[in-house]
Amino acid sequence: MINSQSLPPEPPLGPKFPQYTRAYDIVLKAEHHAKERLAINPLGQEEMDNLIFARVTGFLLIEFADNRKTIGTGPCVTLALEITAAPFGGSPHDLVFDLGKR
Repeated sequence: MINSQSLPPEPPLGPKFPQYTRAYDIVLKAEHHAKERLAINPLGQEEMDNLIFARVTGFLLIEFADNRKTIGTGPCVTLALEITAAPFGGSPHDLVFDLGKR
């Protein structure tokens, strides 16, 4: 079932910079929003896609943080800054969904 793969409620051990924690919080809120929308419309393709996109974004943030000693801090910092950027005309949820889609 799609709802059984939720992101951890707290960010795993990661870099010590505020954007990482703030970005993870935004991703969790986007995932929660997508779950609520999916509960209202369980057969909605957009709702299912958005839940997956939020989880992809969260997974990438966690993996980039966990592997920063191998790949450097650049990917984690870049993704965290993109997530915490103020969206133009959309919600932070839409930004997270779009990042997961890319």
